[in-house]
Amino acid sequence: MLSYRHIPLLRDFAVVCQEGNLTKASQTLGTVQSAVTQRMQRLEDAVGARLLKRHSRGVAPTDQGLILLKYTRRLDDLISMHRVRSSVFETERFSISLEVMTCLLKLNASRGRS
Repeated sequence: MLSYRHIPLLRDFAVVCQEGNLTKASQTLGTVQSAVTQRMQRLEDAVGARLLKRHSRGVAPTDQGLILLKYTRRLDDLISMHRVRSSVFETERFSISLEVMTCLLKLNASRGRS
């Protein structure tokens, strides 16, 4: 299950999706490809769904990945708005948002199997 501690992984996921390539994403993030790969695996484990599909030119989000990407961008917007309004980061509210996101992903994944 996702929690506020996964927010950095979600941001990395957004960069991977934007770059479409783990090597390019690792350069953008200022780290090595193996670290980005491990982070994506940790995120997939937390979500309980495959988020990226590999192909000859790099990676692309799966259907579940596209849903998570949408929510990740929205969550990032909310965090940015919150930081502007308050100097205190209220993790409980964002943890609830992430739990809702996890439930939606699992629901979507179960519908895809039917």
